Amino acid sequence: ILIKPVLAQLSGIKNLIIIPDDELHYIPFEALQDEQNNYLISHFAIQYIYSASLIQKTSIKGLPDSILSFA
Repeated sequence: ILIKPVLAQLSGIKNLIIIPDDELHYIPFEALQDEQNNYLISHFAIQYIYSASLIQKTSIKGLPDSILSFA
């Protein structure tokens, strides 16, 4: 339910950068499953950053020019 609304928009994406807020810190995004019960970690390399401002300040190799974000 949490990832399903954006899963189609992630086609061709290999890396996810997750910035969890409040209670979302407790969710292991790697363990979320798609409709075929495959774990999210089997499709994506997952990184956590705890502030959106750190994306600009941190050099992340392979960071694409486009970003999909949602709240």
